[in-house]
Amino acid sequence: MFAGAWARYLGDQGRVASDSNRVSLSHRPHHVRTSPTRPHVRADVRATHSLFIKHLNKIRQVPLLNDVLLVLCPEANLGFEHSHLLHAAQEHGVRRWICLQEGPAGAAGLHTTAERKDQYMLLLREALTVGKISLSKFFFSHNAPGEVGIKQVKTQLRDELCNFAVLVEPPKNPSGKPKKSYTGDCC
Repeated sequence: MFAGAWARYLGDQGRVASDSNRVSLSHRPHHVRTSPTRPHVRADVRATHSLFIKHLNKIRQVPLLNDVLLVLCPEANLGFEHSHLLHAAQEHGVRRWICLQEGPAGAAGLHTTAERKDQYMLLLREALTVGKISLSKFFFSHNAPGEVGIKQVKTQLRDELCNFAVLVEPPKNPSGKPKKSYTGDCC
């Protein structure tokens, strides 16, 4: 996740402007619309925001990272989750961060397509495999506390990332399309 003065549009969300210490949104992002029959949606969004903020705060506890500029790279998508996450960071007083802005019309977030995701994953797998990048000794997980739990999560994550594969099944009939599936299981 990853100063200068930036000014870009957040789609129809408003402008984002930042200096080296903060980013401010001129308009609040759209909020998740919930109904009395779907209260779990609001709870899921709050849990996601809470986990995001916990991770950013945990990064600040790593030696030498307590005052670095965080570059956030949320996925720019039609659900505007990127603007929700940015707003959560602002509301919770996360300091010294900016957001990658390569979405449509300069919107905040990482512009992704299925092809780009495939490329990113293949590059990540190769870099992990040849040792160009690795999982930090400061790796943490809020779901698996303790040294044993962290070690298991770290091992599983690395295995899944290194064994990522795109499986393509041929069409079942002449007019059908190939079926693409993704796996991180050992092949």
